[in-house]
Amino acid sequence: MGTADTGQTTAVGSYPQGASPFGAHDMAGNVWEWTLTEYESQTSDLTNDRPRVLRGGSWYYFPDRARAAYRHVHGPLSRYVFLGFRVVMTAPVP
Repeated sequence: MGTADTGQTTAVGSYPQGASPFGAHDMAGNVWEWTLTEYESQTSDLTNDRPRVLRGGSWYYFPDRARAAYRHVHGPLSRYVFLGFRVVMTAPVP
């Protein structure tokens, strides 16, 4: 079972003490998060269905894998309760 032994996902922000120095929450342990990066080629080509890098670990996997630096892989058509994504964008320039 996962790092908090909840047996399921948790609401975003449930662990405020785990926020990054930049204020990002839930970077590890809730669900594996999809990235644009292809697992083998390390490119970000969206015109194919090659396996993608997943980051952050999940409550469903081993606790030692619940960290942003760990790479996992799944095909983009995979659907499981332990997979998710994070929408990220740059801040507007004032």
